[in-house]
Amino acid sequence: MKDRPEISYTFVDTPAPLETLSARLKQTNRVALDIEGNSLHRYFEKVCLIQLTFDGENYILDPLAGLDLSRFLRVLSATPLILHDADYDLRMLHSSLGFRPRREVFDTMLAGQILGCTQYSLVALARDFLEVSLTKRGQKSDWTQRPLTKAQLR
Repeated sequence: MKDRPEISYTFVDTPAPLETLSARLKQTNRVALDIEGNSLHRYFEKVCLIQLTFDGENYILDPLAGLDLSRFLRVLSATPLILHDADYDLRMLHSSLGFRPRREVFDTMLAGQILGCTQYSLVALARDFLEVSLTKRGQKSDWTQRPLTKAQLR
């Protein structure tokens, strides 16, 4: 079993990298997407972090940085998405940012269920299909707090 390697990423919390991300996103044919929200810490939950991977590039977008996300969300909605437990992430993206996908959505959790996997968490699927060991240590963090810690961004 391989440990997850350190991953380099571009942190997006200012307009210039957001424009670069939006332009790059227009050129790809699919994107893996994950969000972090504050549902464990607040009654009215919101999206606090958006993580994207495509074409070997990784981005972490801070939706709490006060950026105009309208162009980014338009481009993202026109791109096929890969998510794990898409129901949660898509509901959060819609309620927080008004996002609705206009293209295909592939849900790895549903795929695991259809394949008859007895465990279909992201950790289990990464272990069983990719032989990669993931941890979800930071999942219960308070994602509204800034600055984000190195542990949260790992």
